[in-house]
Amino acid sequence: MSRARASSSELKLEEKRKDMDSPHIGKKVSSFKKAQSKLSQQNWLKMSKNRSSMLTTPELIHPSPNNIARKSDSYSAVFNLVASIFGGSILTLPYAFQQVGFFFGTIILLCCGYAANFSLYILCVCTRRTGTQSYIQVARHAYGSTGSWIVTGVLLCSTLFSIIAFMILARDIWSSILQLVFKLVNNDGSIEFTTMQKNCIMIGCIVVTMPAGLAPSLYALRHISYVGFASAITLTIVLGYRCIEYNIENTEAIKQAVATDFTLSKFLTALPIFSLSFLCQFNVLSIHSGLTNPTRERVREVLNYSLFGSSIVYILAGSFGYFY
Repeated sequence: MSRARASSSELKLEEKRKDMDSPHIGKKVSSFKKAQSKLSQQNWLKMSKNRSSMLTTPELIHPSPNNIARKSDSYSAVFNLVASIFGGSILTLPYAFQQVGFFFGTIILLCCGYAANFSLYILCVCTRRTGTQSYIQVARHAYGSTGSWIVTGVLLCSTLFSIIAFMILARDIWSSILQLVFKLVNNDGSIEFTTMQKNCIMIGCIVVTMPAGLAPSLYALRHISYVGFASAITLTIVLGYRCIEYNIENTEAIKQAVATDFTLSKFLTALPIFSLSFLCQFNVLSIHSGLTNPTRERVREVLNYSLFGSSIVYILAGSFGYFY
């Protein structure tokens, strides 16, 4: 009996093996594997879509988009950012154009403007992903505590030296203005201020501008931004007028100015001037924090208008001063 049961069980196993080897069962198995791979592929596509949507969707915006602290519209944000970009560098652009010529200078300036636009947008994306509001907080999230201290030190030195340069520039400009307005004459017949008198003028400039430096945000300085933008436009118009007037009298001046030798040393001299002309990365996050309805499209619009307008003014001012 036991041998009969064993033989019957062996026969059943052999029949099952034959059924598994049949083409009908093989087709079922292959179709099942195809369905399984198709299902896994669909799941992978869903996961990739979710990941891409997570990357394109802002997570943490502080303050919230509907917060009453956000008071700056697109126009105010553009003027504030443009005022942050404009500075004493607009006076050095003619020298940079002189080093590399009008054609190469325009190309380098546009490339630097595009790079600045990209870096500003990346900073805005970082602050939206981390919920931070300042340049230092973004550095802390990116590099840790040690890295944030290094970035803070570099930023502190950069801003302090910039303030010193701007104060010296303001001292020299206002000294010349006061000499022309009041027709001041020294005992020896010259109309040049002494060093002590120039330093007193610089201290007066610091005292006058101190209340504006205590403003809580850049939105409070929007009217000053309009004045700064108007000053840059006025300077460009004056340079353009003098350039046209000079080149009408000296027709050979343009030909001599265009014929500029482009060398590596001149390029390395002009590149820092062009690149630092768009230095406003540490102010863009405060502008982003005050922007109403801060969607990514709106942020891109503010950055594009600001950098495009600044680039046009820089090209005009630099070329006018160069040809003059």
